[in-house]
Amino acid sequence: MWALAVLALGLAIGGPGSSIGFDFARTFNPAYRLGTANGLVIMGGFGGALLAIMLIGIVVDVAQGVFGASPFMAFRLAMAVQVPMIALGVWGVLSTRRATRATLHDEGVHLDPLHTALRRKIRSRRRENP
Repeated sequence: MWALAVLALGLAIGGPGSSIGFDFARTFNPAYRLGTANGLVIMGGFGGALLAIMLIGIVVDVAQGVFGASPFMAFRLAMAVQVPMIALGVWGVLSTRRATRATLHDEGVHLDPLHTALRRKIRSRRRENP
């Protein structure tokens, strides 16, 4: 059950995470390289998915062949292979976020914390719709 919860959380983070990748590619590359940058972001996502599929298959084969696990248990074990991959992806997003914010700060762009930006958005909506 724990693996299912972690995988569901990882899938929920994956969609917005891929958008962050596209945003980084758009923001930090010159216009004439945007096609290449977007292609690399897309290939990173598909490459990660194919790597996960391959590792799941290997773990199922090894668990059944070498350790004699039942197909159900082998599949449960194999699906847990995604947990470190998801953790690595989340760590990558968070670490590049810090580096990106530091770069933007050095360039003179000051970003508000999330709670400040959300508060400002809520206030502006209240002014528009009294």
